[in-house]
Amino acid sequence: MQAFSATSTLDCGVVAGCDKSDTIMCKAKGNDGVVDSNTVTSTGIAVGNSAPIVTSASLTPATADTNTLFTCTGAGKNDIDGDTLTEQYEFSDANGVLQVFSVTNTFNCAATGCDKNDAVKCKYKVNDGTIDSSVATSTTVNVENTAPAMNAISAQTTDEDTQKTFDLSTVASDVDNDALTYSITAEDAAKVDCSINANNLVMQPALNYNGAASCDVRASDGTANSNTQTVSITVNAVNDAPTLSALSDKTYDEDSGLQNDIFDLHILAADVETAANGLTYSIQSQSNAAAVNCVIDNNQFIDCTTQTNQNGASDVTVRVTDPQNAFAERTFRVTITAVNDAPTVASGNLSPATADTNTAFTCTGVGKADVDNTPQQLTELYQFEDDSGVLQAFSATNTYSCATAGCDKNDNIKCKYKVNDGLDDSNIVTSNQVTVQNTAPTVASASLIPTTANTNTLFTCAGSGSNDADGDSLSNLYQFKDAASILQTFSTTSVFNCGNIAGCDVGDTITCEYKVQDTSNEDSNVVSSSSVNVVDVPDLAIADYYVLPNPANTNSFTLVFFKILNIGTAIAQNIEYIIDYQDGTLSQVQPLNLDPGKNITVSRQVKFINPGLHNIIVTVDQNKIIPEVLETNNEETKQVNVN
Repeated sequence: MQAFSATSTLDCGVVAGCDKSDTIMCKAKGNDGVVDSNTVTSTGIAVGNSAPIVTSASLTPATADTNTLFTCTGAGKNDIDGDTLTEQYEFSDANGVLQVFSVTNTFNCAATGCDKNDAVKCKYKVNDGTIDSSVATSTTVNVENTAPAMNAISAQTTDEDTQKTFDLSTVASDVDNDALTYSITAEDAAKVDCSINANNLVMQPALNYNGAASCDVRASDGTANSNTQTVSITVNAVNDAPTLSALSDKTYDEDSGLQNDIFDLHILAADVETAANGLTYSIQSQSNAAAVNCVIDNNQFIDCTTQTNQNGASDVTVRVTDPQNAFAERTFRVTITAVNDAPTVASGNLSPATADTNTAFTCTGVGKADVDNTPQQLTELYQFEDDSGVLQAFSATNTYSCATAGCDKNDNIKCKYKVNDGLDDSNIVTSNQVTVQNTAPTVASASLIPTTANTNTLFTCAGSGSNDADGDSLSNLYQFKDAASILQTFSTTSVFNCGNIAGCDVGDTITCEYKVQDTSNEDSNVVSSSSVNVVDVPDLAIADYYVLPNPANTNSFTLVFFKILNIGTAIAQNIEYIIDYQDGTLSQVQPLNLDPGKNITVSRQVKFINPGLHNIIVTVDQNKIIPEVLETNNEETKQVNVN
C-alpha cells in the first residue's frame, strides 16, 4: 500500500486501496546507508468502516413563496471506504420539520402548506449503508407572499344591451388564503364596459352595440397581482325597439280648423337599425275624436283638425313601429277651448233694381244663423257703399236715401250685410250692384205776362223752381198754346208775339208751358201758367212829328207838333202824352176817347234855356193805363240845335 520510505505513517483516507476489513501491518527496517537491516513486521490491525462525510447543503431558489418548489443540493459527500452513498434531505422551518430525511431533495410549499413568512432550510447527509455522515444545514430562505393565480375564463356571450356577470372567485385562488380583489387592466370600453362588483366581473355592452370585445382581468391579494386573463366577450345582435320622445300637450280654439304639422315624428322618433323615415307611424287611439281628429300625414307629421262647433279634450296615443314590429308609444292631450261661434249670413239684396238720385234703397239680408243663438237674438247690420267708399257705415238701418245723402248719377250702389251675436260679427256678404241712373229735373211753376193781351201782345213765359238732384246744368224750355193748338213749340225762347203768329185771335186763351232739360237730355215735369185771354185793345202811335224852327233859339219859343193815332182795335181812353225837351217837360192827359183809326193833333210851345243840341222825346200813354197791342211805337225823338 505504501512502499518502504522514511514516512512512518499511512493515511488510509489518502491511500487508495485501504479498505475496510483490511488488516494493516507495517514493516520497519533500517539502512546504514549501504545495507538494509533486517525487516520487522508489526502486528496486524484490522481496518474498520469509516463514516462518510458531506461538506455543505444549499436551498434553492433563494427567494420563494408558498408555491415554491424548493430543491436541496448537497455538496462534498465522500466515503473513504468507497461505499455507495445514499443522499438524504430534510426540510424544516422554525416550527419544525416539514419533510423528514428522505432521498427526495425537493419540497413543494404548495403541497405541504408552508406559509408566507416561514424561514425554510434544508439538511443534507449521506449514508454508506451503515452509518450516516455528518449533517450539513443550508442557509434559510424566507417564504414570501405568493401571488394569487387566475385560471382561464371561459368565453362570455350576452345579448345586445344586456348586462352579463361572471364570478371571478371561481377562477382565482391564493395559496396564502388572502382575501382577493379584482381589477380590469384593459378593455374595449366603447364596445363593452367591464367593471368589478365585489367578486363579479360585470360586462355591460355599449348601447346598441353588437360584436366581439374583450377585457383583461387580474386578482390581487393586496401585495401581489395574479397573472392576467383575457375574457372574450361576444355580444349577440338583437332588434332594438324604436323610441319616441315625449309629445307636448296642445291647446287650440274651437273651430280653429286644421292644425298642420304639429309634430314632426321623423325628428322625435329614433331607431338603432332603421332610419326614421323607414319606421311606421300610426294613431293608436284618441279619446274624443268628435272634438278634434288627429291623423298621420305622409307617415311623418301629426295633423289635428278641430271639429265644427266642438270643444273638450282628447288624449291621443301615437305609435312608432319598426320593421320587426317592435314599437314605442306616446300619449299627448289636445284641448279644444270653447269660443264664441261667429254667426253666418248667406246673402244680401239691394232694391229697387233701378234707381236714380231720388231713390230710397233697401238692403235685405238672407240666411242669418248662429250655432249659439237663435236668429231672433242676432243684430242685423247694413252698410251702403259706392265706388268711392262708404256712404252709410254699418248700422241697424237697412235703408239709404239718395235724395238726402247725395248719391250721384252713375254711382254703383251696393250694400253689405252682416249680423252680430253680441260678441262677434258674422261674415259679410255683398249685395247686387245697382247703378244710379239720371234723375229727371223738376220745375215748380210757370207764369205768363202780361195778364191782359190783344192780338199784338208780346207774351213772356217765366218759369220758377227748377231743380236737378244730379246738379246738372239745366236748359229752360217754353211752349205757348191756345185752346186749339200749339202756337210755339218748346224751345229756349221765352217770348211769344201774337202779332207775328197767324191765328192769335181775339177770344183766344193763351197759356205757356215750362220745363227744363238736363245734360242727359232728360226733361223735367211740365208746368202750365195761368191762361190770358186775347181781347181788343187800342194801339197808340205818333205821326207827323216835327219841331219849328229848327235850329231853335233860347230867346224865342219853339213849336212842337205831332199827331196821336189809335191804330188799334179798341177805343183809347185817358190818353197821356209827355214832351221831354231836356230843359223841361210838358205833359197832359186827354180825357177824350179816341176811336180806332182816329187821331188827334197836339201843338205845344217850349222855350229852351241852354243852347246846344237837344233831344225832344215825345211819349204817348207813358203810364200804360190802357194796355196796347204794341207799346214800342209810343215814343218818338227829334234833335234840335239850340242857339
